[in-house]
Amino acid sequence: MAYGSSDGGSTFYPLAVDTNGNLQVQGAAAHDAAQAGSPVKIGGVYRSSDPAVANGDAVDLLMRPSGRPDVHIGEMAGHTATQVTADGNIKASAGILYALIISASGVTAGDTIEIKDGSGGSTIITVVFSGTEETIVFCPPVPISFSTAIYSDETLTGGTAYVTGVYD
Repeated sequence: MAYGSSDGGSTFYPLAVDTNGNLQVQGAAAHDAAQAGSPVKIGGVYRSSDPAVANGDAVDLLMRPSGRPDVHIGEMAGHTATQVTADGNIKASAGILYALIISASGVTAGDTIEIKDGSGGSTIITVVFSGTEETIVFCPPVPISFSTAIYSDETLTGGTAYVTGVYD
């Protein structure tokens, strides 16, 4: 039976298998290529901004340009989360830090992120990158109190660091 052949009014399409008999599945869009048609996806899709969707809509799994999942902590157990990508306040007033999520892309080994008690305050946490692509999750066993502000001070020679603090 040939591909798409007709037999008594029925059309047959054989499944593609490799030399070991394993089923071969291929979609309409390759990685890092524009999406075409309606491919069945196992991974996700990168978008530079969040699409507008309605309640009950099917949605894409959103990814970062590096191919990692685009995860927004949002509200975690009733706490607030804020992300910064440059020097700045995670929280502009006193607060309690419960978790810190740092995702870096294109940074240099030795670049640092310092979490300080206010922009001119003492350094509470220092993160030193060991590679160019890293994600670090820090959940202290006891929440850390900041008396002025929760401030992220970046020293990067290139790339971007996404610093998310979960706090009250």
